[in-house]
Amino acid sequence: MRIIAPMMILIMMTSTLAGCTGGDPDGGGNDEIDMDVLNQLIDDNLQDFINNTTITVENHYHNNTTIMNDNTDNSISNINGSSSASTLKMFTVEWDYSQYLANEYLENPGERIVTLTGENNNSTNGGGDNTLLFSYGYNGYVIELRLNCRDYMHYGDYWDHSEWEDWLIDNYGYHSNAYQLGYDIYYDIRNNWNGGFDAENQCLNLNSWNREYVYDIVLYEIELDEGEAISILVNGPYMTTDVNCEDGYGTGLGNGTNTAYIGGQSVCAVSGTTSLSYYAQAYNTDIFDIYTERYIRGIQWVYDCDTPESFAIYFNLNQVEVHDFEE
Repeated sequence: MRIIAPMMILIMMTSTLAGCTGGDPDGGGNDEIDMDVLNQLIDDNLQDFINNTTITVENHYHNNTTIMNDNTDNSISNINGSSSASTLKMFTVEWDYSQYLANEYLENPGERIVTLTGENNNSTNGGGDNTLLFSYGYNGYVIELRLNCRDYMHYGDYWDHSEWEDWLIDNYGYHSNAYQLGYDIYYDIRNNWNGGFDAENQCLNLNSWNREYVYDIVLYEIELDEGEAISILVNGPYMTTDVNCEDGYGTGLGNGTNTAYIGGQSVCAVSGTTSLSYYAQAYNTDIFDIYTERYIRGIQWVYDCDTPESFAIYFNLNQVEVHDFEE
C-alpha cells in the first residue's frame, strides 16, 4: 500500500548510512556510528523528503458499506478516519396485472353475461331486458335462456340438437316437440356466436392473437432535488427508466435514459415504466357436464409481461455541483 511507503524509505536510508560509517567488526577497527551526527542528518533532510513524496489512496464502493483500495488484487481494506461511503437505498414495488385491464369486464371474463346489444348492462333504453337471449314455449312452460360467456362457448361448441332434446325432457318433461325445439335452440346459439348479437366478440374472440395492449405503466417515480443525482444499481426487470426535469431536460415517457447517473442540474422526476398485453383463454373447470360427459370450459385472462408483479430497486444518491462553463 502506498500509504506506508515513507517509513520504508526511511529505514532504507538508515541502513545505508550504517553501512557507510560502520567499521569492520572483525578487523578490530575502532569506527563507530556517531548517533548525534546521524540524528542531525535525518533532521536536516526529513522535511525535504516528505515535501517531495505524494501519498494517494483511492476509495471504491462495494455494495453499501465496504470500501476498497485501488489495488489490483481487489482485497478489502479498512480505512481509518471518516469515510465517504454512502448508504445503499432500496424500495420494493408491488403491482397487479389485473388493475390495468383496458375494459369494464369482470375480472373473470367467463362470468360476463352475453347481451342482445353487446353492452354490459341489464336493460336497453326501452326498458327491456337485454340479457334475455332466447325465449321458447314448451310443454306448457316458457323457457328463457340467459347465458354467460363460459356457458355460451360450451353449449355452442359441444351441444347439438340431441343434448338440447335430452335437457328439455329431463327438466320440463317429455313432449313430441322436444326433438324440433332441440334443433331450434342448437341453431339459435350457433347462428349468434359470430352473427346476430355476436357472442364471440362479446366474449373477446377467445384466442391469443386478439390481444389488448397497455403501454407506459408507471410503477415508480423518484423526485430529485437540484444538486442531487441518482445511480440506479438494480432496476426492475424490463423496466424503462426516464428522467424529466423542470429545466426542460428529459426523455418523456417510455423513451429511456442511462441509469448510471441521472439528474443534478435541476429538480427532476425519475420514473420507471413497463407495458403488458393480455387475452382471454379457455380452460377446463371442475364443472362436469353429464350430457356430453366432459368438463365445462371456463375463460380466464392470460397476461404477457416480462416485469414481475413484485421486485426491488437498489440505488445510490449522490450530491453533485453543476459546473458553469461561463465562469
